[in-house]
This record gives sequence, structure tokens and C-alpha cells, in this order.
Amino acid sequence: MVAGILAASNITATHAAPDETADSTLRLTGFVGVGAALVPDYDGASGDRLIAGPVFDLRYGRLYANLWDGAGVDLLRSDRLEVGAGVTYVRGRKAKYSPEGVNRLKSAVGARGIVRVFLTPEASLTAGVTRSLGGSDGTLADLTFSYRFRPGKQVTLIPTVSAQWASRRYMQGYFGIDALEADRSGLPAFEADSGFKEVSASLTAIYSFTRHIHISGSVSLDRLLDDAADSPLVEQRWQPSVFLGLAYRF
Repeated sequence: MVAGILAASNITATHAAPDETADSTLRLTGFVGVGAALVPDYDGASGDRLIAGPVFDLRYGRLYANLWDGAGVDLLRSDRLEVGAGVTYVRGRKAKYSPEGVNRLKSAVGARGIVRVFLTPEASLTAGVTRSLGGSDGTLADLTFSYRFRPGKQVTLIPTVSAQWASRRYMQGYFGIDALEADRSGLPAFEADSGFKEVSASLTAIYSFTRHIHISGSVSLDRLLDDAADSPLVEQRWQPSVFLGLAYRF
């Protein structure tokens, strides 16, 4: 995924427990590559679109950059806990992918904070909050549990479950319909309130050809909830996504 694909569908969270020597060894680690994802045209759409672009998860000391948490710095980092803060991309809705008569929603930069607890070397629980600085001007909170295991020497599997809660501004921006939009589109006006936006489950499989080259694939299924599910914009409450990528790990 490009920014807004991986971040939107949450299907490639590949974090492992941090190296205790990360702060003393200032070297670039992580991976870079390319990928493609088939995702809904917009949250709640029945149509899909293909998006391709770079994928990366990079770290230099306490600095990090990836497509789900954005770019930031670890305020606290140990073998069991990460606390980070930075900026990330908040996906909007382009006019060509919006229902006819409904305004587009601008993409924006968001301030993001995360707390990640490594329950075991394989299992992690991540809580994050993103405040959009533009676009919907709303707030999105997420909670994700991820577990990684290796059924074979070259294969890693990562099942993940997550939930998202959104503020009224966020929900209204993505799922609300004002009077003017209702008049133009023929859809009923809708005032979206704060609440749980969605729950999702995904499975990522990584196959390592060599120590450095690996291919990954993910399938994800989201279920819209509360006012997100009740919006007249929503054509389909269940939202599947798929991803395929090739990357080089340092």
C-alpha cells in the first residue's frame, strides 16, 4: 500500500518486539518495497479500486517511519513497551470516488500518538489516537491486537484484530450528509454522531525467499458499526480488502 492504503486497511502490521540495543546502535533497519491493494472506493462503498505504491517500515534509533503509524519518535522504548508520537497521513475521499452530489473530503496530516505493549515476543497490543489537522478535523482512536508465528522456516503468519472509535467531527466528515448534499444527491440528510466506526480482522502471510527478500499478502475484512453503518452513503457494511507486496529487508 501507499500512504492511505496500508494505513487505511491496517493489514500489514509486522512489528516484532524491539531490539534492546536499538538505542545504542544507530543504524537504519526495516524494509522497503512495492505493493498493491484492492480496497473499497470509499468507506462503505460496494465498488473497489486498485492502488499501488511503495511500502516501508524504517527505523533509525528512536526515529521511525511507516505507513500505519506515520513518521515519529519513540518517547519511551524498551523490550516490553513503546510510546511514540509523530505525524501521519489521514485519508480523505476524492470527488471521483464520492457518491454523486456528495462533497469530497480532503486528505490531511494528522498528529498521532501510540502505545504498544509486547505481551510476549510474538503478541502485541497497540492503542493509538490520531487527530486530523484538516479534512474532517476529527479524532480517531484504535486498538489492535496482533500475533505473529512461524509455521515454517520461511513462512510467518500474522493474524490481527482491531477496533476503531471516531469523534463526531470525524464521523460527520466521512458519513454525514448535509442539507445541500441531500438536495443534490437525492439521499436523505444524515447527522453522524461519535461512536465505534468499525471492527476488523486480517491475516498476513510473509514468505522469505532469502534473508533480505520477502513477499507478503494480506486479506482483511472490516465491519462498519454505529452511525458509520447507518449512513445513507454506505452501500455495504462489510468491507473486504486484499494486499500483495514485495520488499527488501535490511
